Amino acid sequence: KPLFVLWTRGKVHFDPALFALMSLGVLVYALAQPAMAVVLGNNLLKPSLIISSIAGGVVILSIYLLVPALGLLGSGFALLAGELVALLGYQRTASAWLSNNGLDWPGAAYHPVVLSVIVSGITMLGIACLPRWNFVFFSIGLVVLMVNLKSYLHHLPILAKSKMAGFISKMPGGHRLAVALKSLIK
Repeated sequence: KPLFVLWTRGKVHFDPALFALMSLGVLVYALAQPAMAVVLGNNLLKPSLIISSIAGGVVILSIYLLVPALGLLGSGFALLAGELVALLGYQRTASAWLSNNGLDWPGAAYHPVVLSVIVSGITMLGIACLPRWNFVFFSIGLVVLMVNLKSYLHHLPILAKSKMAGFISKMPGGHRLAVALKSLIK
């Protein structure tokens, strides 16, 4: 709740489901960043404009349809829908561009990231909608995310793993964590 009040500057009454939807929208946006980097970094302006226009249209249409029935919660769904459309558009465009240039989308490393966003979304919405079960949702979500982290670390390139271990070992008390990390990702 304090994060929501800070985020909205106290202008919006705290709604746990709305907060979960808005947070999930931010995670989906972050998930789209690698694909956006490929598209925008290669000056694929026409596809980028099309994706942005379609995503914006989805948001506007969703707001028109959902806000009268659901209030602000409808706007949370609308923004999430727009982010999902943008994610799919950028993902398809980036994959096609990479394929046309003899490269592959790093799916093995990307799939655990997608799973982490899905698990986080289910966990947040479960906590928001069923507050009596918040400890159960939190615990299960945390366990699944930790198992998923192992998969993600396993698929990272060796250079990324060694850089991460080196960075962690420089932190106070990080040597033991770096050793644990190395054993986890083997």
